Amino acid sequence: FKQNWIRQYEYTQQTGNTLELNEFGDLSEEEFHEHRQLQQRKQQQQLQQQQSDVDAAIAPKTAPEILDESKIRFEYTAWCMKYDKKPSEARFEQFKINWERQHQHNLENGSEFELNKYGDLSPAEFREVLQDETSDETDVVENAAPSVVFDEPTVDNFTPPVPAKTKASIDLSTPTEAHRDVADAVDLTTGAVEVPSALEEVAGYSIPDVTPDVASDIIDETATEDATDDIEDEDAKIRSDYQEWCVKYERQEDETRFPNFKQNWIRLNQYNADNGSSHFLNEYGDYSDDDFASMQAEADAEAKVAAEAAEAKAKAQAEAEEAAIAEVAAIAKAEAEAEAEAEATAAAAVAAAAESAEPAAQVEVPKPAAPERLSKPAAPEPPSLLQSPKPMQGGLPVEESVWDTPMPSLSLGATTPAQPAIPDPAQEDDSKIRFEYAAWCIRHSKEQDENRYLQFKQNWIRQNDRNTETGESFGLNEYGDLSPSEYQQISQQEEEMSPDAGRSDYEEWCVKYDKTPEDHRFEQFQVNWLQQQKYGKETGDYIELNEFADCTAAEYHALKSLAEATGATLAQPPPPKVEEAKEAKEMTEERGDELSSAFIAATTTAGKGYL
Repeated sequence: FKQNWIRQYEYTQQTGNTLELNEFGDLSEEEFHEHRQLQQRKQQQQLQQQQSDVDAAIAPKTAPEILDESKIRFEYTAWCMKYDKKPSEARFEQFKINWERQHQHNLENGSEFELNKYGDLSPAEFREVLQDETSDETDVVENAAPSVVFDEPTVDNFTPPVPAKTKASIDLSTPTEAHRDVADAVDLTTGAVEVPSALEEVAGYSIPDVTPDVASDIIDETATEDATDDIEDEDAKIRSDYQEWCVKYERQEDETRFPNFKQNWIRLNQYNADNGSSHFLNEYGDYSDDDFASMQAEADAEAKVAAEAAEAKAKAQAEAEEAAIAEVAAIAKAEAEAEAEAEATAAAAVAAAAESAEPAAQVEVPKPAAPERLSKPAAPEPPSLLQSPKPMQGGLPVEESVWDTPMPSLSLGATTPAQPAIPDPAQEDDSKIRFEYAAWCIRHSKEQDENRYLQFKQNWIRQNDRNTETGESFGLNEYGDLSPSEYQQISQQEEEMSPDAGRSDYEEWCVKYDKTPEDHRFEQFQVNWLQQQKYGKETGDYIELNEFADCTAAEYHALKSLAEATGATLAQPPPPKVEEAKEAKEMTEERGDELSSAFIAATTTAGKGYL
């Protein structure tokens, strides 16, 4: 732009002509020339396209062309606007048939006729309308000159190869031969039809008004035949729609159901024609009125039964919840009464001991044994018995001590003043824990068991303490009434029973040692993996599997022999059995010397042995 502006400025200074840069001011000379050439090519292409359109328009067309439905719909919309008609999908189908025949007729004869106001009528409908109009206007028609009036063509840029009349007013007294270029299918003098389709062509294409004598002659000769054809066409249309309906709703064609479909189709078609709508039969299209009423009655009855069942279920569930709450409340009340009675007994014992002359140290307050409580973890650990995928042993880590020492009984001594009994938080909150236990049983579909409740209570206290420390709100899962040993036993059984036990470790092992996972190798890996897990649980030493973990002992020894023969060195020894590994470890601890056995590397050097 800068270069062009400087050149334009210099030109203005030299010539005195004040010029400005146009829309191409930011183009170089090469770009401007390319732009001009592009524009010239576009203009040339447009001229060629226009010439092709003109050639196609004036060329005679004898073969039928494939018409686009969108074009016909456009013509139908224009036709409806011209004759003040309301568009209807049902009427469009007949308009489409008439328009295609009229269009083909124009191509074959070089004419430019258009559909008149009867363009959406079938031949039979046209005859009925014609009869009504001629009967109402008999007096007018008798005095009028008999003529056939064709609509004016509207295509301005179309030049037919055969000259056609733009406005034809044909006197019936003139010979037929004089008007062959307009309508050669009908003898306008006698009204006789030369071919069976001629009447439909004339009715569908271009005849808005026909004199009574000609119309009567035509109708009398063809009415019976055309009526039969219309019935056959309608039956074929209904049959076709029935087949499409069966495909749409995945039904089998049934001749016993077809009469119902046909009756519904006729009624719906008449409704669409009367209202200008385009509705279709739904999945009940082959139902009779009685069938549909019966179906509705059955559906209503089923809905009523389902509603009653749902209501009864909800009522039973509400009653069960109320009963559970009442049971929990009763238990809490009984426990509160028992606690009050125990406190009263303890107070009476304290008073009696104070009055007696016996040394106070020899008197113990009869107090119910304090329930055992769970110890708090020394370091933050994942909360126990959480609803999480991580396996837990009853929610309690094995390496931690599980129970605290029970709270000692309170004793009175001669030099120690009497102290009131310290309330146990677990005892005070027992009603709440009872409620939580009842809700937990309902949630996990379990029956309440007093023996299992004691374990649940201990786990709940531990979990509650954990939540208080961390500010979390975890709850007990379905294993909330199991002790650590019970949970460990269940976990071990499930793990041993699982056909895919160790699968994830096998996949990680394959990645680590660049192995391809194979099912037949996994079977041997699983054997060694279970052996490793069992050894780890019994001894506390979880030793890593090495690169030979998918080999049997025989396979490993074969590899070892081959390595010795070739001078190579195998990295690791074969896997020991659990019993042998334990024995080797004990021997090592007792003797304190270094044994050359392969089992020592497997049991004392983590990550260097087979395990």
